[in-house]
Amino acid sequence: MNEEVPRPAEVHDWQATGESGVLHRLRRDAESLGLAVTKIPQRAHWFHQYGPYMLTDPWRGYAIVASGLELEDVETWLQTQRHRSQQWRRDERDAVGD
Repeated sequence: MNEEVPRPAEVHDWQATGESGVLHRLRRDAESLGLAVTKIPQRAHWFHQYGPYMLTDPWRGYAIVASGLELEDVETWLQTQRHRSQQWRRDERDAVGD
């Protein structure tokens, strides 16, 4: 299967939107997929390994799903997962309809 990965729906002006507003929206999007967006403080000793943002699964003891992400990466990752989830649901519906 050769799918095209969806691109971010819009290009964000990070200065105008403000990082906290974008982060809030991405946290809501992640929550809808059962995930959490965690911001790693730059002063943390593991910032260079996991930061500045990571996606975790709170239902699995905060297992790391993806790390070392910028906000743009978080958005792309979430959109890709949402696209895969929607494709899976369509495939399941088609299989039941056969």
